[in-house]
Amino acid sequence: MEQEVELGKPRTGPLTGVRVADFSAIFSGPIAGAMLADQGADVIKVEAFSGDLMRKGYPQSGGMASAFTSMNRNKRGLSVDLQTPEGKAIATKLIQSADVVLENFRPGVMDRLGLGYEVFKDSHPKLVYASINGVGSVGPYANRRVYDAVIQAISGFTALRVDDKPEMVNSLICDKVTSLTAAEAIVAALFSAERTGQGQRVEISMLDAALSFLWPDTMNNFTFLDEGIEPVPPLDHSVFCTKPRTVGSPACPFRKRNSLASSDPWICRNWWMIHDFKMPPRGWNTVRNCAP
Repeated sequence: MEQEVELGKPRTGPLTGVRVADFSAIFSGPIAGAMLADQGADVIKVEAFSGDLMRKGYPQSGGMASAFTSMNRNKRGLSVDLQTPEGKAIATKLIQSADVVLENFRPGVMDRLGLGYEVFKDSHPKLVYASINGVGSVGPYANRRVYDAVIQAISGFTALRVDDKPEMVNSLICDKVTSLTAAEAIVAALFSAERTGQGQRVEISMLDAALSFLWPDTMNNFTFLDEGIEPVPPLDHSVFCTKPRTVGSPACPFRKRNSLASSDPWICRNWWMIHDFKMPPRGWNTVRNCAP
């Protein structure tokens, strides 16, 4: 169903009426908050007086960077000093009025500020309190600063090339995967709170989110613990190449009798979509033209 959004008009969407106190900064938390706002939630972004670091990026328009604007769309803003009693009192009042708290400080920071989940869970039982961190809240690396590049390295993103040459994905992919995971987890917790009247603490680790994202197709040799499981070669998406490799290699397209052929049925059926996004030629027959 299509629904027109009018600027300045009341919010619409499935999360209309849900208030989110967004204490997060940089990428992973703000993107998750923006997704909730896109669905109608009233997201209030809480910043220090110095502002989120992402405000200072480029290009700029109206004193705000493009990335900051994208990640904090549809939100309202509030500046407070959480180090002062007055600032903590304002934040406390905001949390008490919210359905969701979203934060991505290092583990324990909100507790030390007196704004942790334990402070509110009894007086506000339906509260969904979502915390994003790097590698979890316990363990030797829990309190280290973590950025997207670090998670790409330790999760395996940098090892996806089949030639064993480590390479970063040229995008903050782990931040964004974590944001998607966080937004989904928050909505699930809200659904549970509506059904049961009980909120919960939701913890999202960037490392967990990245591994979950990678696992189905890149971790096949680590899934089964049985003895004697035959390993398989690493996934190689060069099967989707536009220039053929070795003739007869598994699922690799090659030219035969002026037609594209492959041992992979999916590629045969869908080659026209991935080959320069051109429609199949007139008279194209999947079975005939893809027969090995």
